[in-house]
Amino acid sequence: MGVFAAVFSLLSGAGQVIVVDPSPVRLKAAEAVGVDHTIDAATPEERLSQVLALTQGRGADVVIEASGNPFSVGEGMNMTRDSGTFTIVGQYTDAGEVSINPHLQINKKHLDTRGVWGSVILWALWESLLRGNIIVTQWLVPILRSGD
Repeated sequence: MGVFAAVFSLLSGAGQVIVVDPSPVRLKAAEAVGVDHTIDAATPEERLSQVLALTQGRGADVVIEASGNPFSVGEGMNMTRDSGTFTIVGQYTDAGEVSINPHLQINKKHLDTRGVWGSVILWALWESLLRGNIIVTQWLVPILRSGD
């Protein structure tokens, strides 16, 4: 789902697209579709540091959590700039609870937080495919076959 989110970001005219992922297969796919930067750092602190470095210390305007890992929610909020938008598309099942600080991670940042159920993204993908905005090439097949 993350590579599709990156493709939609590129199609929407995002000025810079950064993909954070531990999977070399998905990072390679993200590079193949033309994202600006990929990050595979091992710790949340390293990932946050790299995102801040790439955004001149502000954080990303829009962060899309597409991993399905509940711990990515708080981490993604931290990567989002003040008055930015944090969108959760990766939480399709109940994978458990996590702790966030509503004051620091939402209110103080004026964070616009949105949850998006999977069918919305899948319909957008389908419409983009039908309009010819997304061309299915060899980058998609290895992702679907890898099971990552």
